[in-house]
Amino acid sequence: MKKLLLLIFIALALQSCGKIREIIDEPKGNAPSLDPVEGQLPSEDEVKIEDVDLKSIIELAQASPVFGKNFKVEAQKSYSPTRYVDFEETFLREREFKIPRFAEVTEGFSGNHWVTYRFKGSVENYDDVTCVYRGLGEKSKSKDCKSNGTQYEFQYCLNTSIFLTNGCNGNPWKKQCEKSENILPIHYNSKVFSENGTDIFSASYMKLTVNNGDSGCDETQVELSFEQPAAATSICGGIIDFSYTLNESIECEDEQSVGLVIRGEGVVFNGNSHYIYTPNAKVGVLVLGSNHKVEQLQITGKFYGVGMMAYETENLNLLDITVFMKWIGLDWINAHSFQESDQITTSQIVGLKIRERQSIE
Repeated sequence: MKKLLLLIFIALALQSCGKIREIIDEPKGNAPSLDPVEGQLPSEDEVKIEDVDLKSIIELAQASPVFGKNFKVEAQKSYSPTRYVDFEETFLREREFKIPRFAEVTEGFSGNHWVTYRFKGSVENYDDVTCVYRGLGEKSKSKDCKSNGTQYEFQYCLNTSIFLTNGCNGNPWKKQCEKSENILPIHYNSKVFSENGTDIFSASYMKLTVNNGDSGCDETQVELSFEQPAAATSICGGIIDFSYTLNESIECEDEQSVGLVIRGEGVVFNGNSHYIYTPNAKVGVLVLGSNHKVEQLQITGKFYGVGMMAYETENLNLLDITVFMKWIGLDWINAHSFQESDQITTSQIVGLKIRERQSIE
């Protein structure tokens, strides 16, 4: 009788997710397997995740500063004609980060010029800061864009008001700039710039400008890679509130509450065919906010957890998502205007593929 009821339950669950295209047997790529012991199914006590746990996860995700995997920003200057393409963005919530030691040149050369990086945040004495990086090229301009510096190296940071008042934007090597008594103590990466310096900053605004580079090239393009502090112990992969392409899979072996949080407004998260592996998390991916798009992602999670949970979201669009869970694949809580493509697949889900409800208890 129990087996008959279980078969009926699974059949109804499959019927309820008409847009789910197929059930497949194995994850793509090299995502670790979470196959249970053959013939064993979880008991009700084993699979039930209490709503009080989900509430605590949501509260943590809403309150935490943004953090996550390292992220990169890019800026560019073209020379004929002169054209600047700065990176400039204001974040919904402050992002924590560490000052990079080098800015890498990805197109052209640096020459012996400079780039500036500006950020605004709430850390005392660091509310509006401009940092200077010096090009490691030997000369100002090369002939025919020959080897002339592939990096800009960190030099110093000043409060932006002092930086501008002292005319450092036009010439950052003046005594009142690079030798200023107002230079801020900074730790960058593992190299200590000042013994008593600050090494973790918080910013709601960032701007990267290629002030100048080797004009013997058509352009100079620069990439600044930020190292972010380790995520809170209960959120492994971090909190993302800006459009982002995953450059490697996220593996969270330790006990976690959630693998990754996407929040804010209008985030396009491209998994780039990578996976999020969270064998001990209650929720693989938690989505908050509105107008997000999540694509090309595999979620391999807890044997009996929730693959992706959307909480009070508007206009969530999923494309090419594969979920490998044993309990709830997609859990929508007061989620509106959900768009589901024909390319969503689920696998190894015992129970509901999609659970929709208006609230959590």
